[in-house]
Amino acid sequence: MIDQAVLKEVVFYTRKEALKKGYEITFSVAGRSMLPILQRNDKILVAKCGIRDLKIGDIILHNLNKFGNDICVAHRLVKIEYQNSKAILITKGDSRFNYDRPVGENAFLGKVIRITKRNLTFRIDTYFWALINLSILFFSMSMVIPASVYIIRKMRHLGYKNGPHNKIQFRL
Repeated sequence: MIDQAVLKEVVFYTRKEALKKGYEITFSVAGRSMLPILQRNDKILVAKCGIRDLKIGDIILHNLNKFGNDICVAHRLVKIEYQNSKAILITKGDSRFNYDRPVGENAFLGKVIRITKRNLTFRIDTYFWALINLSILFFSMSMVIPASVYIIRKMRHLGYKNGPHNKIQFRL
């Protein structure tokens, strides 16, 4: 029987190598840091992309070593800095208050070009979506989105839930 941790590691490195070779790879969203755009179980299609082709507001995928495990993180690009001719990417989850740790060129995997939610698919590498991405970045940085997500989480924790017609109601 194959160890699940080893299998996960093999699949992760296989996907990473496939992206480097130019294949477009689908990933499943697991976290909540990109609410409301990306939700748990949404599918994202990631394509290889040069750092010079990135635009502020793009959603990028990068490798993160967290507690000794390699994980993929899809967050919005806030800024690109250069140190010693090496690019450093600054990213942020839409529903987070703080920026992520800087991402080096070697950890950058690709750019999200398509989002699938249930049966709806959105191609987000278009001019129209570039404007939407910049707008979302603006609201995310102005704390509108993180504050809203924080308030909704707190309300749910206190016993509120979405009722009929998507209104928040108190659960007795």
